Amino acid sequence: MPDKESIAGTSSSSSFETTQSVAGNSALSNLRRTRSVASQLATVRPEHLDVAQPSSLPSLYIDGLRYVLEDWIHKKRRRSLSWILRYGKYVIRLSDDGTAGGRYWVCGLCDARNQVKILEAKATTSPIYHLNNDHHIYKPSTAHDNGPDSEPESSNRTSPAPSSSVSVLDMQKRAAKRRPLIVESRADIFKRLLLGWITDANIPLHGVEHKLFRQLLAFLDDEFVIEVLPTSGNTVRRWILQEFEEHTRMLKDEMNKALSKVHTSFDMWTSPNGIAMLSVIAYYVDIAGTPQVRLISLEKLSGSHGGENQAILMAKVIRKYGLEKKIGFFTADNADPCDTCVRALLKMFNPRASPTGLEGLEGERRIRCVGHILNLSAKAFLEGDSSDIFDSHIAEKDQKKERELLREWRKRGPIGKLHNLVYWIRRNPQRRELFLSITSGKVDQSIMAELGVWFVDDTLKGLMVKADNDTRWNSVYLMVHRALRLRDIIDVFCKLSLLDPKEEKRVSAEDVLSCEDWVVLAEIIEILQPYLTYTKHFEGRAPRFAEVLPTMYLLKDHLSEMRQRYSSNLIPAPYRAPRITLEEPVLDCIIVAAPTDGREREQQGGLQQDTGNAGLLAGRFLAGTFASASLTNVPGALSDIWDPTERGNAMAIFSLVVWTGPSLGPIVAGFLEMSKGWRWGFYVVLWFGAVGIVLMFTLPETHAPTILTRKAHMARQSNISAYKNVQSAAEANTPSLTGMYKKALTLPWILLFDTISFLCALYMFFVYTLQYMLFSIYPIVFQDIRGWNAGVGQLPLLGQSYSDCRRDATTCRRGISGIREWMTPDWNRGQHRRAASHHSRSSQ
Repeated sequence: MPDKESIAGTSSSSSFETTQSVAGNSALSNLRRTRSVASQLATVRPEHLDVAQPSSLPSLYIDGLRYVLEDWIHKKRRRSLSWILRYGKYVIRLSDDGTAGGRYWVCGLCDARNQVKILEAKATTSPIYHLNNDHHIYKPSTAHDNGPDSEPESSNRTSPAPSSSVSVLDMQKRAAKRRPLIVESRADIFKRLLLGWITDANIPLHGVEHKLFRQLLAFLDDEFVIEVLPTSGNTVRRWILQEFEEHTRMLKDEMNKALSKVHTSFDMWTSPNGIAMLSVIAYYVDIAGTPQVRLISLEKLSGSHGGENQAILMAKVIRKYGLEKKIGFFTADNADPCDTCVRALLKMFNPRASPTGLEGLEGERRIRCVGHILNLSAKAFLEGDSSDIFDSHIAEKDQKKERELLREWRKRGPIGKLHNLVYWIRRNPQRRELFLSITSGKVDQSIMAELGVWFVDDTLKGLMVKADNDTRWNSVYLMVHRALRLRDIIDVFCKLSLLDPKEEKRVSAEDVLSCEDWVVLAEIIEILQPYLTYTKHFEGRAPRFAEVLPTMYLLKDHLSEMRQRYSSNLIPAPYRAPRITLEEPVLDCIIVAAPTDGREREQQGGLQQDTGNAGLLAGRFLAGTFASASLTNVPGALSDIWDPTERGNAMAIFSLVVWTGPSLGPIVAGFLEMSKGWRWGFYVVLWFGAVGIVLMFTLPETHAPTILTRKAHMARQSNISAYKNVQSAAEANTPSLTGMYKKALTLPWILLFDTISFLCALYMFFVYTLQYMLFSIYPIVFQDIRGWNAGVGQLPLLGQSYSDCRRDATTCRRGISGIREWMTPDWNRGQHRRAASHHSRSSQ
């Protein structure tokens, strides 16, 4: 039997990231075996469990399904003393949306043999049957053996303990109880559902005191209701506050342990009862690597709605969650108060920054809402130079000003006339009723015959015209779209209204839409339709940052096309296509780094990624060119520096670096990933590259023809007449451009059909194939199957490094004592000897 803690053990030194890591994307990844539950639990640290939502807990994957330990969800529940928990664990299955599902029991004995056995555990019948039949383990016979530390009974026992083993005192205690024991987890579920119903459905707190509500629940389970249902609304209030404080604390810990900065968006909102609220939403990547979106504040804003007042409340929220050092970008509308709020916040948390520095910070950290940008663009198209007209509300004006305002609206053309007409229909209950009666076909047939029209469209029953709203995006588009759908109804309504004998009940003839007006409205719909599409596209929680600029260019092209189509109706004026620029540098970075599928980008009009064979071949060619440069260029440089008799040791060191580097790289990157993050592996490579660049510009020249060419040039620059016409062999035999292209195009084919070159390349192909197969196989064997962390799981690659060192130590002829001599060659000696040899050949 395995140790009792083997399935529940934890390791504080391991990294949770390894539980979800995938060792490569090759076909070898499909060979991995299902990891045992114990090995998955061994990678979980305590801080991973302190999260606000069950979906954010570490996942246990069994047969491709996602589970979490029941103890992780019900942290406050008293630990069960059932004897089957010595041999397994209760787990909860998570659905695709992260909600908790059914309860199951995992056998620890089978798990120790890498044969995961999971059983449904609504009751203990299935686990007990499995232990009895598959492992010959039975329930202990006495009550004192029922503790968690008792040893299992011998396998020769064939039946559970008889009921006579229960003492008379225990039986009397049970009989004295008038209510059965309630399973605490069931009570927790009831409490969670009750609080969720009260808060989500906006039920009064004292609703639990209502007599009929209590009778309804008691009808289902009287004893359970008496046990768990609170009798006072004050208890419900206390529960809600306790849950709120607990979730706030967990949310604070989760955000402070986040892998990323915590980015925020904020906006003002007026509640139905007229209270100004400031909502703050946080965006971050939690410790499990999952993007999270959390509403962290919805508080009343007292006083002015200016940016300084909003900044005070925002700073209070940031300090409440301890995010002073974790705060990232700010996203808000393009209104001036939002700019002022961000500027004031940056000044609060950067008191020593200069005005220039604060301005730079604002440009870097301020992100503007793309939906608001689209809305402003649409309003600019609709309003022109009279935007103040659209901001006015007729209900707030007296009769004289109302007539003036209606006249101003009519100057806006069909949009203004439709606005007045819709407002006139909706403001009076009788007119609304008349309009709905027309859509339902309930108007007197004689009247309809007198008007010369008659129709009944069942799809239009109950539809009312929509009013535009200055604060609701795309409201003008929706108003016009609904009006075009109800065009015949609106025409009939206007005709009926004009027949009314009372003048005050008639619609204004100036607001009746003509056929030309309807044509213009249809054209406006065509122009505004992309605004609605793009606004809906950017709504929601999907990552769309990388598509902002491409969308702006698509909208610009659409508007340019519409301008050309209707240019004959425009007043001639100087026109210059606008240059689209956004001040947020983060958008440029995200466009480069966004991992969006190419087909999705093509459908959405954004950046495209080539996934065809041509793109694959081009990428492979570039990768092979850059990777093979060191293998082809370094041996040539070594042949320039060392003579053939001294070159063996240098080639041995070079081959040692070539084969040891790929084996040491994953080890270093694995440990850096655990402590510093995955980016540090690239930082190390970047540092080595910087050193290489410095050496490239500081090491002396080693190519003999180049050295002779430089010396010949220096000789010609001297005042010695004998050296005025001196040339090196490289200068004398400079090939033509055609010859260089011919050599570059033909030499690879010669090498390809050269037998020894082809066989060497084929041998290197198999060697490198085996080398890189290890990089995919080792993580599967040592991390996924054995449960080692990212650093220790790469240590087996040290065997390759050790064999490389032993091989090269044997290859070096001079041994350890001669290493210093051949590692510091006589540069001038070798260079002058080769230069003299080339000079003598050129003289001959």
